[in-house]
Amino acid sequence: MTISYALCNILFFSASAIAHMQMSWPFPLHSSLNPVTPEAQKDYSMTEPLNKDGSNFPCKGYQNDRPVKTTVTWNAGSTYNMTLAGSANHLGGSCQLSLSYDNGATFRVIKSMIGGCPLTSTYDFTIPSFAPSGTALFAWTWQNFEGNREFYMNCAEVAIVASPPADVERKREAGGMDALPYIWKANLAGINTCATTEQENPVYPHPGTDVLYGAGMSSSSPASPDTCDEPTPYGQTYKDLGDSSTVATGPDYVAASPGDAASSGGSSSSAEIASSLQSSSETSAAIEQTTAMSIPPSSSSAPGASGPVLED
Repeated sequence: MTISYALCNILFFSASAIAHMQMSWPFPLHSSLNPVTPEAQKDYSMTEPLNKDGSNFPCKGYQNDRPVKTTVTWNAGSTYNMTLAGSANHLGGSCQLSLSYDNGATFRVIKSMIGGCPLTSTYDFTIPSFAPSGTALFAWTWQNFEGNREFYMNCAEVAIVASPPADVERKREAGGMDALPYIWKANLAGINTCATTEQENPVYPHPGTDVLYGAGMSSSSPASPDTCDEPTPYGQTYKDLGDSSTVATGPDYVAASPGDAASSGGSSSSAEIASSLQSSSETSAAIEQTTAMSIPPSSSSAPGASGPVLED
């Protein structure tokens, strides 16, 4: 029996979409899960690891797309969740969540999951209360426990609204964003010489203050090499486009009401998520109003703020 070329493509893309793992919320750049991603820009290999030579680190170069189109707005100091989807978790490993305000030159860790990641599909995290307002890249990175030595990374563009100045100044005494560790990188020749060992969970030497341990790991587990989180050299796809830490507005700006892709564990259909999309004009106006204010609003009243907020 002859299988048509179109059917082959459908089967191929369907297999690619469920292989390995990917961040399903917030929607990564070029995600096929995002109902507003143009078909021509959808990446059906989002679940695949980055190239072993590091040539598409960071973010497959998608962070260089312009205009910036943020998926969600988060308030500094508030807690949200992200979700993962896929069929091959490689029996876990270790993951990190991070923010970049410099178009992917550097990523600062806001949460580390050491061991057992991504065996859970949903992870909570808190945007640091001292995080400044602006557009940032939110990245999920993963080094797998079983299988080939690989490095996975998905990046989403998000808008951050800062906390009130008094709180920001108080938190800055602890060092602010500059005190957060850089992401740990391995299995990317050309970036560094670090490599993971199969059947061993990487133990980040500088995991930050928000750490989740799994698979029998703990704070006393021997740390992996501490030279794998050096900020330089920058990734090969990094470009200084001169517009870091700016909030996107305009007719192409689209924000999702995080639907509640996250609150439902990532099980919402594309139709359900699409129905929760905010109008770009209303969201753009809200973000523009926020950035124009001389004193940033509090997280509880920030215009355009969205995303499942988890109470402490």
